[in-house]
Amino acid sequence: GLTAGDPSQWTRLAQQLEAFPDLLKTVLRDLARHPAPLTDHLSDDELSQLWELLSRYWPVQTDEPFLTSGFVGPDQLARHWRDGVARLLAQRGTPTAVQVLRQLAASNPGNLLLEDLTRDAEQLQLGQEWSPIRERDLTRLLEDSTRRLVRSSSDLADLVHGGILEAADTLVRTGQLLWD
Repeated sequence: GLTAGDPSQWTRLAQQLEAFPDLLKTVLRDLARHPAPLTDHLSDDELSQLWELLSRYWPVQTDEPFLTSGFVGPDQLARHWRDGVARLLAQRGTPTAVQVLRQLAASNPGNLLLEDLTRDAEQLQLGQEWSPIRERDLTRLLEDSTRRLVRSSSDLADLVHGGILEAADTLVRTGQLLWD
């Protein structure tokens, strides 16, 4: 029902199955055979919860090296799904996905995959947010040293802070001149 039906029911179903760990593990093994219909429709936070759930039953510390050939059992598929969930978060590159991956990496120190995927997601997010400066704006900036390029709220805050410091310095000098 989750793969062919309504994936939005996943969170509710997983919570209900928490009381039956063996059944939940069996459901996860079954879902691992064809996880895309479920995982593609989950939010970043839901994917994080799914990763933690999969890691509870198939911890990274107990992973055996992947074999290049041979039979792939349900537990191996579940481990592959667990890693695929983290990769999907990294491929999304959304601010929430980056935050979720940072939290997962922090709560699972030593998990190199999560650390690498966090960096990949951060790079992807930066690339998605980046917009090049237009040639005429760059020319104006270079021609007039009083102009500033403001592209974000932090740039604006830095500019305002600098202006306040400059004004304060001017007021101190002017005040001293008037006092004398």
